[in-house]
Amino acid sequence: MDISTSITKFGGFEEAAGFLLEEAFRYVYRAAHYEMAEILFGERIWSVNPKSLSQTFSDDPMQSIQTLTEYLANRDDVDSLLDEDEDISELSKIWDESQVDALKADQKLSKDTKINAIDIVGHIINLSTCLEAVVNRHLFLQLDSGKLQKVHYNSIDRIELVPKILFLFKKEILDCQINITRIKQLIKLRNKAVHFKHDSRESIAPSVEELLGIWDEFGQIMALVDGEPTQELVLEYKDAMIEKWFE
Repeated sequence: MDISTSITKFGGFEEAAGFLLEEAFRYVYRAAHYEMAEILFGERIWSVNPKSLSQTFSDDPMQSIQTLTEYLANRDDVDSLLDEDEDISELSKIWDESQVDALKADQKLSKDTKINAIDIVGHIINLSTCLEAVVNRHLFLQLDSGKLQKVHYNSIDRIELVPKILFLFKKEILDCQINITRIKQLIKLRNKAVHFKHDSRESIAPSVEELLGIWDEFGQIMALVDGEPTQELVLEYKDAMIEKWFE
């Protein structure tokens, strides 16, 4: 492979990894914002008259809906009735205000807080795909530098991500230079996200502490490979999340 082709291919890996990393942290920022807004909303919801609110839910048009199929057939009518309800409108207003105020709130999310916002799916998918791009780039570099024969490259290139990491960084793992416990968790979360099922929403909810661990191990791998993005950038994103959202 000539040098210009090698540089182009390596640069393609870098471009993809950089984009995916930026997207991953854009999604987790939104997820943390949602969680904080939900906390504020939970604190403020009691400003709505409890008796009035109770009446609102006793008059809930959903009470006459018996099946999912029936709901889907009447969704527009149900949504229209809810939009017209004064208390529901008040709750919507409180939610909107909570989202605005969450951006300037002094409180932060504790390490045991579960991130349930749907945006976490975007973070998991983008971060794990970024990791795969980085690992595949490192594998390509082993081929291009002559450290790996083509026949071996073709075989390893087809295996799953975790075995590929174990092959490429076996020495560092055995020497305890890096840990991949949280990386394995990231891959499990990714598999649940890309094969989304009826119970996936509940199972894709890492805690703040787990996310911090994932980012640390992700950064450790980045420190062992050539190219961008770097471990320093990962840690910058992590520090920004801690400064804004996490205890």
